[in-house]
Amino acid sequence: MQRVKISLYLLIFLGMAIFFSLFAKKESPSNLFPCLSKATRVEIGEGCILQKVDKEWMVVFSEKDLAPADKEKVEVFLLRLAKAKEDVLISEKEEKHRIFGVDKGIQVRIAKKTKVLADFIVGNMCADFTSVYIRKRDSSKVFLARNFPYIMKNPDYWLKAME
Repeated sequence: MQRVKISLYLLIFLGMAIFFSLFAKKESPSNLFPCLSKATRVEIGEGCILQKVDKEWMVVFSEKDLAPADKEKVEVFLLRLAKAKEDVLISEKEEKHRIFGVDKGIQVRIAKKTKVLADFIVGNMCADFTSVYIRKRDSSKVFLARNFPYIMKNPDYWLKAME
């Protein structure tokens, strides 16, 4: 009789385990920057500004000195940023920001007119050469971002090639 009870409890336990593993909602990591498709301005580092003017991306050298940007480069950059996930949290300690390069790093701000959509710092590259450490400017959390788009702060990189 004792074996029957143990077997019954084990069967109930296994049934519950299977039920919860199949039907429990698994949380997937959320996107770091969910809605960048409406961006109209991208600031990378100190001197690289991309501005959308009449549906065309422009590289801003000064207030009156604009040059056409490579639209595909800008849109692929924004698309890859929008896919970045909060999947690998590295640290939440501010004293470790310097180690990961997110204390200063490359500062990036993306906006739609005056509304800031993303404001973050790109730190050191990881050993795999495809991942970087990033931190939202208003947070102490440092994330490892895999397959993150290459950040070029040189305005010439963004220029449209002459045909």
